This record gives sequence, C-alpha cells and structure tokens, in this order.
Amino acid sequence: RRMQLRFGQHTFGPDDTLMMAIVNRTRDSFYDQGATWAEDKAFERVAEVVEQGAEIVDIGGIKAAPGDFIDEDEEKRRVVSFVERVRSAYPDLVISVDTWRAPVGRAVCEAGADVLNDAWGGADPELAEVAAEHDVAIVCTHTGGVTPRTRPFRIEYDDVVAAAIADTTAYAARAVAAGVDRRSIV
Repeated sequence: RRMQLRFGQHTFGPDDTLMMAIVNRTRDSFYDQGATWAEDKAFERVAEVVEQGAEIVDIGGIKAAPGDFIDEDEEKRRVVSFVERVRSAYPDLVISVDTWRAPVGRAVCEAGADVLNDAWGGADPELAEVAAEHDVAIVCTHTGGVTPRTRPFRIEYDDVVAAAIADTTAYAARAVAAGVDRRSIV
C-alpha cells in the first residue's frame, strides 16, 4: 500500500518530489551566516524560494550547535510572528519550524505551522503531544540521546544503524501513541 504524506492540511502522494528551503532567524547560522537574521531579509528569502518552487519552508530560531543561550521566549520572538507573516502571505505553503521545545511548538502551531521539525530526537517528549493536539506533522530524528545544543563526543554504538532505526521508530511510535496521524510522521 502506497501511503500519502500529510503536513497539516497539505497532502502529498508517494511519488511527489518536495523541495524544502531553510530560513534561519539566527545571527550565527552555519547555513547562511546570519543572512536571514533580520525579519525583512528572512521574508525576502521566503519569497525567493517560493518563486523558485519550494513547497516547504523550514524556519529556525535557534542555532543547533553550541552558542549563545537562547531561552524559549527569545526563540518564540524570533519565529512566532514570522510564521504568522509567512502564513498570511503564502496560505498554501507548507511551513515547518525547527524546534525541539514543546512551548515553542505550540506557539508556532497556533501561528500557522504545519510541521514540527525536531532535530533533537524527542528531547522534549511533549513535542509529539503538541503535534497531535494541533494535527500537524512531526519530523522524528535520532541523536543518540545528546542534550540539545551540545556536540556529541565519541558516542559509541554496537551497531549505529540499528540504534538510529530503533530510536527513530520509537520516537515515531510515541508520536502515534500521542495521536499524531501516521501519515504526518517523517
């Protein structure tokens, strides 16, 4: 059986090719070195990638790597109103937000996000509940249990592939148990 992929109210078939663009609202992004830190620059970038054909824009408000301390309130200031602005301008765009924090996830879902992109492997177990509560998609990842915004140092595995599969599918199972639609789990 060929399953569809569902991001919020957007559904894609198994053969659809999707392009995701990244827009980081951070001064120190490894990806763009802060080119989209300023809100107007970030919005210009969204317009550019939509024009180029991106179906998904992933918005981040905190650098994944170690760096300046950014609390939940600051992360929200960087992304919530921006998600609202993008949703208003592009009602058919899939909006993804890169966060591991449930309170941030809840706020961006209320602002119009369709996907919670958790790059920290379920560090905040309530994030899956937020995805279920707002009927949005969640991206499940594997980090080997590393604390967010720290660098993994010589994590050892008997079998790294088996560990990655086990951790990621366990996260997906937690999301299903929380009520996330199976079609909304990546």
